[in-house]
Amino acid sequence: MKVQNHIISSVCAGWAVWFFTKSLYAGIICVLVGVFIDIDHVLDYMLHFGWRDFSIKKLFHICQQTREKKVEMGFNRMYVFLHAHELLVFLWFIAIYTKNIYFWGNIILGAVIGYTLHLTLDCLGNSMHPCMYFLSYRIAKKFDIRVLFRKG
Repeated sequence: MKVQNHIISSVCAGWAVWFFTKSLYAGIICVLVGVFIDIDHVLDYMLHFGWRDFSIKKLFHICQQTREKKVEMGFNRMYVFLHAHELLVFLWFIAIYTKNIYFWGNIILGAVIGYTLHLTLDCLGNSMHPCMYFLSYRIAKKFDIRVLFRKG
């Protein structure tokens, strides 16, 4: 999923979180989490190419090449440790547990909604194997991009 789509959807979700919780901080956290989960792509870049010649432009280019299944030009392994349904379930348990703590409960709820939205959009918008966003599945498949991407 492209960054601009995550930005637009996260801003909309952040506004909704702010509207319903009356917490500006929760809305802002929702936007930030919904966009900046993709920071784990920087770790993927570093593990593949090191920090030499790193730039955001180059990172976007490599991610695009990977999305287009040009493995020879993109990543051959995809770790994206923050993109994990296991983590999502854990965060929802925390959000439910802290729901009655006024300030922090709203902040955590905003973060979890941003995280959920991001993963949902990635699942729907990326041509990946249905289990790709389970960290346990990626580990079992040795993070091999040829297995994680759908054929075709």
